[in-house]
Amino acid sequence: MRTLVALPFVLAAFTVVISCTFPEMPTVIPKVTFVDVNCTYAGTPVPNGESSTPEGECKKVTCTNGDLKIEECRQISNNDSHCKLTNDTGGTFPFCCPSLFCK
Repeated sequence: MRTLVALPFVLAAFTVVISCTFPEMPTVIPKVTFVDVNCTYAGTPVPNGESSTPEGECKKVTCTNGDLKIEECRQISNNDSHCKLTNDTGGTFPFCCPSLFCK
């Protein structure tokens, strides 16, 4: 009977010893890492939130939070003999894209 009465006290003492022996681990705050949200296209920087039309290319590049979106001309097929495919390279995107001119 004495063993059963003493058992809770022994367990309580053991718990105190464990908590004293193994202190609580300190909270570790991770280091803040800064991410570059700017982009680069063909070696040319494109700042975050801005668009650019690369010289000599008929396309538009836009940087959004480090993601580079490239817009290009759509493919046009000419199956009509009354139409002519024109390629006006004088403007910037999208005005430099080929277009179909039909008579």
